[in-house]
Amino acid sequence: MAAHIESRVPMILDMAGLAQKGGAVLSHVRISRRERPATAPRIAAGTADLLIGADSVVAASKDSLLLCSPERTDALLNTKITPVSDFVRLRDFDFQEPAVERLVEKNVRNRDHYHDFSELAAQLTGDEIGANMMMLGYAWQQGLVPVGREAIAQAIELNGVAIPFNLAAFDWGRLLADDAEAVLDRVAPAEATRKTQDELSTEELIAQRAAHLTAYQNAALARRYTARLTALSTALPPETLRQAAISYARVLAYKDEYEVARLYSEPAFREGLAATFDGDYRISFNLAPPFLPGEDATGRPRKRAFGPWVLPVFRLLARLKGLRGTWADPFGHGADRRIERALIDLHEADLDLAQHLGAEAEPSLMSELLALPQQVRGYGPVKQAAYEKQTDRRDQIRSALLNGKKTATAA
Repeated sequence: MAAHIESRVPMILDMAGLAQKGGAVLSHVRISRRERPATAPRIAAGTADLLIGADSVVAASKDSLLLCSPERTDALLNTKITPVSDFVRLRDFDFQEPAVERLVEKNVRNRDHYHDFSELAAQLTGDEIGANMMMLGYAWQQGLVPVGREAIAQAIELNGVAIPFNLAAFDWGRLLADDAEAVLDRVAPAEATRKTQDELSTEELIAQRAAHLTAYQNAALARRYTARLTALSTALPPETLRQAAISYARVLAYKDEYEVARLYSEPAFREGLAATFDGDYRISFNLAPPFLPGEDATGRPRKRAFGPWVLPVFRLLARLKGLRGTWADPFGHGADRRIERALIDLHEADLDLAQHLGAEAEPSLMSELLALPQQVRGYGPVKQAAYEKQTDRRDQIRSALLNGKKTATAA
């Protein structure tokens, strides 16, 4: 969502919006004096005084930026990129976050008010939906919304929905605008406990993946993982070893029915529900069990809704994860499972090749080879196509590496 505000004089607020199901939402907000009411509901091109971009992708759209002016428009931008429909259809869709921010920046006169309001709202109010009201509070505190605080509070109360929550989000936004350091310090402890994959050292990454493999299957699988990487640590450059660590953990811990059941059986799932929802609520799960017939419009297995009664089934299934990959695995005969088991064999053969060639292998080619399994994602035909593309490229790289080895030996 993106909102545009024109004029800086309070009293009358006129709003018009354009909503498209599954698409962008743009709101035009015009503020005028009572004696000089706005004559049109929409803002003319280049005359917006303020752009509030709760969704930065929408804020950077042509329809949105058309209303802005580098000489006139201030911008308040939520830097969190919200997934768009292309992400569902295109597995490797690039959200181009820096490009989105630069595009907005070129069409407004500031970039002082860019924050990840979604993450801040989630931590400070308990729900990302508070980002919208937090942004309004931030803009108000900056003097960018010429309406009295009492009028805004009254509007929230008249709306009658989540009044304390919305008032608190508004005030958090005000505090962020007034003393950003104090607000960011408050959320810093939670942020410090989490590291992205890129922030982890290779040693930390291996330890993290080993712990996951223990929970995923057992300690034996974790030992299989760490033993391989320990043997490779003296044979591979650091970046190549890192790619091996990421890919090997990925192929060993493919997400199957047992893993989905385990994740839904974890206490963290129930605790997250309790923390998110108050009072009575009902949950359902959209699943496509392989033993049920039917396909959707895309030719993929049709998903069906299952009520909370399926949670005990998840707990039972999670305890049966020892069947994974054995002859008794009832889920092991599908095309996806066969691809996943084949990937393990292929990648372990590549790890053997990496150890055999050692320093004689061309580093960039070996890194690419060991990173290939990271490209095999998705389900059904998406996974099949990615697997075939990956194996074709794998054959090319292995041939180049082996030919390089033979040439070096002959010399």
